[in-house]
Amino acid sequence: MSSGQATRIEGAAPGTDPLEQLARRIVEDHRDRLPDLTSVTLLRPRAHGDARLRRLLLAAAREQGVEALLGPRITSLRQWVMEQDPAHGAPLLGDHGRELMLFEALREHPQLFERHDTWRLVDTLLELFRELTLSGATPPAAYEAFVQRLREAYGLGGDDSACLEPLGREARIVHTLWHAWLEQQRQEGREDPDARYLRALACLEPGNIPPGSLYAAGYDELLPAETALLNGLTREGRLHWLVGLPAAPGMPQPTSDGADPQTPFSAFLDQAFDTDGAPLRERALAFAQRHPSSPATPRLALLGAEDAEAQAAALDIRIRAWLLEGHRHIGVVTDDRRLARRLRALLERAGIDLDDPGGWALSTTRAAAALERWLEALEEDFEYQPLMDVLKSPFVFPERTEEHLFAVYRLEQDVMLRENIPRNLARMREHLFKRARRLGPASERSTRAVASLLDALEEAAVPFRGLVRGAARPAGDWLAALQESLRRLGMQASLEADPAGRRLLEEVRAMAADLGSRPLSMDWREFRTWLGRVLETRHFRPHPRPAPVRLMSLGETALARFDALIIAAADGEHLPGHEPVRALFNDGVRHALGLEAWHDRVARQQGRFRRLLEAAPRVLITWQRERGGGPQRPAPWVELIDAFHRLAWGAPLRDEALEAWLKTPDALVQSPDTAPLPATPQRPAPLLPAAHVPAKLSASAHQDLIDCPYRFYAARGLGLAPPEELAEALSKADYGERVHLCLQAFHGGTPELPGPWQGPLDEAHRAEAQTLLETISKAVFEKDLEDNFMHRGWLARWRALIPAYLDWAIERAEAWQVQDTEVSREVALATGTVLKGRLDRVDAGEAGQGVIDYKTGTPPAQKEVDAGEAVQLPTYALLLEDSQRVEYLHLDRDKVKSGASLEGEALTALREAVATRLLQLLERLRAGSPMPAWGDEKACQHCTMDVVCRRGSWEQGL
Repeated sequence: MSSGQATRIEGAAPGTDPLEQLARRIVEDHRDRLPDLTSVTLLRPRAHGDARLRRLLLAAAREQGVEALLGPRITSLRQWVMEQDPAHGAPLLGDHGRELMLFEALREHPQLFERHDTWRLVDTLLELFRELTLSGATPPAAYEAFVQRLREAYGLGGDDSACLEPLGREARIVHTLWHAWLEQQRQEGREDPDARYLRALACLEPGNIPPGSLYAAGYDELLPAETALLNGLTREGRLHWLVGLPAAPGMPQPTSDGADPQTPFSAFLDQAFDTDGAPLRERALAFAQRHPSSPATPRLALLGAEDAEAQAAALDIRIRAWLLEGHRHIGVVTDDRRLARRLRALLERAGIDLDDPGGWALSTTRAAAALERWLEALEEDFEYQPLMDVLKSPFVFPERTEEHLFAVYRLEQDVMLRENIPRNLARMREHLFKRARRLGPASERSTRAVASLLDALEEAAVPFRGLVRGAARPAGDWLAALQESLRRLGMQASLEADPAGRRLLEEVRAMAADLGSRPLSMDWREFRTWLGRVLETRHFRPHPRPAPVRLMSLGETALARFDALIIAAADGEHLPGHEPVRALFNDGVRHALGLEAWHDRVARQQGRFRRLLEAAPRVLITWQRERGGGPQRPAPWVELIDAFHRLAWGAPLRDEALEAWLKTPDALVQSPDTAPLPATPQRPAPLLPAAHVPAKLSASAHQDLIDCPYRFYAARGLGLAPPEELAEALSKADYGERVHLCLQAFHGGTPELPGPWQGPLDEAHRAEAQTLLETISKAVFEKDLEDNFMHRGWLARWRALIPAYLDWAIERAEAWQVQDTEVSREVALATGTVLKGRLDRVDAGEAGQGVIDYKTGTPPAQKEVDAGEAVQLPTYALLLEDSQRVEYLHLDRDKVKSGASLEGEALTALREAVATRLLQLLERLRAGSPMPAWGDEKACQHCTMDVVCRRGSWEQGL
C-alpha cells in the first residue's frame, strides 16, 4: 500500500462513532471553504444515518465558529457511479423484466429441469446470475471452457474422465440458460442493470473527480470492481475512505484506526473473540487479573427467554423502561421478522412508535388482501366467503351508499344463506327472482337492490370472461384484464387513495411496463403465481416518521449509534444463520469462481456483531431457549462472550431487573379500566321471565328443555338459536333432510318433483317403485350436484339404500298403509301451552294410526325413550292423540330397520307422564324457577349455546 493510499484510508475502531469521525474529517479537510460543503459528496450504503450525519457536521462546524452549513451531497456508490456514466446505451431491464426473461428461457429448455416449480427456479437462477455478473465470473461463450473452469474449481484438473455427471449437468444448466438469457436481452435491445453498472464502473475516470471531494463510509461488502475503483480513487487522492474495523473480507486494511486508546470494554471483547490466541480459560483469567471488576457488567446483558412470546415481552418491557429513563434513540437489531411483528404489536399497544425501514411484504396489506379475494372470487365462481369479503371491503364500490350496504346484506341473508346458493351469479339471480315471486310486493326493494349489485359484479368480471378457465393467453391480456376489472369495481380509485394501495398499483404498472411487447403466454394458474410472487417479494414502506425505536437488520447497522440497543433473536438460526442449501455449486466452487462463500459471510456477520456491541452504552442480547418443542442454543458468539465472562469473574451477564419484571404482572401494559375483574364464573342458572316462556313448543324445544334447561332458556326463551349457516358441502343433517324429501315425494307427493307412487306397493310392482324413487332422488339432489361434485357421494349412498328401504316398505304395506306425509300438527295443552310438530309419516292400520319418524343419524335408544329422557316419540303421540304406535325408522348405510318404538299401554302411560311433566315444568318456569345448565357430556357435545353457557370456565370451580 502506498503512503498516499494509507493517508486516504482511515479505520473506524468499534468503539468510535464512524459518522462523528467522518464529520470531523470533512469539516477539518474543508475548513477554508466553510460554510460551503456543496462540492463534497459522501458515499454510504444506506440512508438510515443521513439526518444524524447532518447534525454531526453542523456540530463540528460550530466548533470552528460556523453556525450554519450548505451541506454536502449524500448518496450511494451505485447511484453516484451511474450518474457519472455519460453513455446510457440500450434501455434497462426492469426487475420484472429480468424475471420474465429468465422465466421464458426456462420454458424454452424444459429438458434441463423436469418437475420443478418454474418461478422458484427463476429466483434461484436470478440470484446466481446476478452474482456471476457482478463478480465478473460470467460463463465463457465456449461450453468446454466453462466445464474446464468448473473442473478446476472442483479440483478435478484437466482429467476428462473425472467429469462426473452432476458436474456436467450443472455446467449444462448454467451455461445454456445464461447464454439464452443474454440472447433474449440482445434480441429485445435491453441491457441488464447490473451489467450496465459494471460498465459504468469500468468507464469511470478517477482524473475527472476533483481531489478531496469524495468520501466513503459504512461499506463492509463490495464487489471486486467497486473495491478496485475505490482503491484507485484513494491512490489518486480523490477519495477519503473510512473503513470499519475489524475489516471485513475484501476490504482494505487501514494502517491507523484513528481511535482513542482502547477502553476496558473494548479490550474485553477483543480478548473474548481472539480465538486464535491462548485457550479461552487462560485468556479469561489473565484478563480478570488486570481488571478485577468486569467492564462488561454496566454495558452488556444477556437474556435467554423461555419462548417466542416471552422474548417479545422482554423486549417490550426493556424498551419501555429505557424510555422512562430518558433514552430517545433505541435500536432493535434482528433478522427474525416474526419477532419483529410481535414486538411492533406490543409497542403499539403501549402507544410507542416503531420505525421499521424494511417495511413489510405487500401481501400482508389490506389492499393486497382485497385484490387476492377478488381474484379468488373469480376463480371459484363467486363462492360465498371470498365474495362476501370482497363486497365488505372498503376498497370495493367505494361510494358504499346505504342502498349498497342494504343490497350486500340482502344478498347474503336472503339468497346465499336462506336459499343456500354458495356460488354462481346466475344461480343467485335465478333464486332471487324465485324468492321475489314467492314473497310478492314485500320483496320489491330488496330484489331491485340485489339485482343491481349482481349486475355490477357481472360487469366487473367481464374483462376476465373466458380467461380464468381458458387456454394460455398473452401475459399482457391478464394485466389489462386485471386493471380494467379493478376500475369497474371502483378499486382503482380506492387503491390510489391508500398508501399501500398506491404501492400495489405501482407494481402492477411496473409488471405491465417490463412485460412490454414480450410474447409471453400464461394460463390462469401461472398468472396467479406470478402476481402472488410479486406481492410476496415486494415491500411496502410507509412514510417514515420520527420514532424513538428503530428496527434494523444486522446488515444495516454499519453507521448506526444508539442510546440503548437490543440484539434480539441472537440464536444459531439467525446469527449467523445456517449455510444455505444451494441447488447449484457448492461453497468451495463458489469461492473458486469468485462468488461469496459462506465462510466470508460468517466473517462479515461476526465483524458487524462485534462493532454493534459498542454501538450503544447499554446493550441487551436476547434469544429464546426453546423452539419447535426442543431446546435452542444462543449464537456461538454470544456463548463465547458469556463463557469468557463466567470464567473471568464467575458470574453470568444478566439483566436482573428485567428478569424480575418478566415475573411481575404489573410490568405489562395495564388497561386504563380500573374496574374489578368479574367473579369466578359459576354454573349458570338464570330465571326466565314469564313473558318469555314460549307459548308454543316444538318437539325439539321440548327435548331441549329435558336435555338442559339452560339450553332451552338461551335458545328458546331468549331466541338466541343461531341461523343456519351456508352449506357449501352437505352435512349428515342436510343428507337426512333430502332423504325425508325423497320419501315425502314418493309416498305423499310434493310440487315440482315426480311422484307420488300410485297403486299397491308389493313385489310385483317393485321395479317400477324403485325407478320412481331413484328418479325422485336424482331430482332432489340435482341442485346439490351443481354446487359440489362431492355431493355425488351422498346421492350414491342414498341410492344404495333404496332396495333395502323398499324391502321394508313392502313388508310394512302388508299391515299398514301410508295415510299422510309431512303432517304439521298443533295441540293445545292445559295452561294455554300449544305443542306443535311435524310428523314425517302417518300410517293407518287395523289397530289405528301409527307415526313413523325417519332417522338417517343415530336415533335414541329404547331405554332412553322408556325412561322419558328422549321425548320425541311421546311428543308425536301427544300431537296425534289416537296414535297406537310411534316409532323410529333407522335409515343408515346398508340397513333399514325399525328403531325404538312405543305402543299399547306403554305408549299411553308414557304419553300421559310426559305431558304431566311438561306442564309442571312450564308452570315452574312461569313461577320463576331457575334454569341451570346440566353440563351433561352428551347434551353438551353438539350444543350451539356453548359460547353463552361457557361450560369450560365454570366447570373448573366445581
